[in-house]
Amino acid sequence: MDRETKEMLKVVAVFDAIILFLTIAIALILFNSYKLVIIIGLILAIMNFMLNAIVTNYAFAMTGKKSIYVLSSIVRIIITVVIAVIICSNINNFIAFLIGYSLHYLAVILYGITRKNKKGCD
Repeated sequence: MDRETKEMLKVVAVFDAIILFLTIAIALILFNSYKLVIIIGLILAIMNFMLNAIVTNYAFAMTGKKSIYVLSSIVRIIITVVIAVIICSNINNFIAFLIGYSLHYLAVILYGITRKNKKGCD
């Protein structure tokens, strides 16, 4: 994996850890019955992001391995859907899961905002 990807994963992981800590604190106070579902959604999004970065680097570094990327995407989507179906017994749990899953994208946005190297933004 190249240096830039490793750096991105580290920074996003820090933002994810902060968001996870804040989410746990807020959920304990306001949404105690949904805290586990929110946390599972956030952790699943983090794992998907990390696996996507690893597989993408591997697939595009090796010539002829582009099918691994597509297969990996399909498998990750199926796993996410299965987990969502298992833990989302009602619409409130489903919404809590989506909120948790979406919180990860806040970390990605924060990474983009704080990134020092603005290459590609000109």
